[in-house]
Amino acid sequence: PEHYTGKLERRSDLFSLAATVHYLATRGQAPRNPQAPFADVRGFHPGLSETFASWLARCLELNPERRFADVGAARACLEGAGLPPAAELPAWKRWLKLK
Repeated sequence: PEHYTGKLERRSDLFSLAATVHYLATRGQAPRNPQAPFADVRGFHPGLSETFASWLARCLELNPERRFADVGAARACLEGAGLPPAAELPAWKRWLKLK
């Protein structure tokens, strides 16, 4: 959203990353209005962990003050959530509850 006002900051990058992840996870179901909220990704992937879905939603907050302060804070949140380390599962299985 900050791209429309020209007031970019670190949190803008988190939004862009999350918007890309959301777009790919929902097969292109992004809001057409830049001020509209994003749909809950679990509607498309019910098996997605609540932790990751919440993290994604926080990164997609339209108000930058509600997002993580920076990439380090976003990463710390994921690491502190008890999600499996990347080495334990293949990338596509990390946050999906797949067997």
